[in-house]
Amino acid sequence: MLTTLISVLIVISLLSNILLDMTLVSADTLVTSVQVGKTPLIFKYDPENGKVDVISRDSNVLNPSVSPWGCIPETTPGCIDMTNTSSTYLSIAIGAVVGALISWFVYALQKRSTLKQDENLQRLKELDERHDNILKLIQHFQNHQEKLLEQILGIEKKIDFLIERKNKPR
Repeated sequence: MLTTLISVLIVISLLSNILLDMTLVSADTLVTSVQVGKTPLIFKYDPENGKVDVISRDSNVLNPSVSPWGCIPETTPGCIDMTNTSSTYLSIAIGAVVGALISWFVYALQKRSTLKQDENLQRLKELDERHDNILKLIQHFQNHQEKLLEQILGIEKKIDFLIERKNKPR
């Protein structure tokens, strides 16, 4: 019951402040402000559409020379709603961060695959050198076998010649 009474008194004091501070801007528009904390909250009533628009808590915040990027409620004190300009700049900043992360990720993947390719090329080069050495050894061994075969054939001819000589009558 006490809390209800306190809340009713607060609403009455707010309404009395609004009604006392109302100023006529034009024939059909009323503007009033309410002190919330250190900065005023400015309301604008348009009877044509029956809406109450909140203009700003601080008229200096929306001054383009003070904050050219617009009004961002999270970073600018006294700001009620984010403007289209600040929304665009925030989207560009988030896009730049996401783009940088994706670029770094692609770069890291390409670098890792390049290192693996370099390792594989080095292994292939070593295998090619070993293959060349083995081919040279096989060729050397084949040349040696040909010389041995020629010597064996030469010994066989000598043996045949000696056998023929021995078998011939003199």
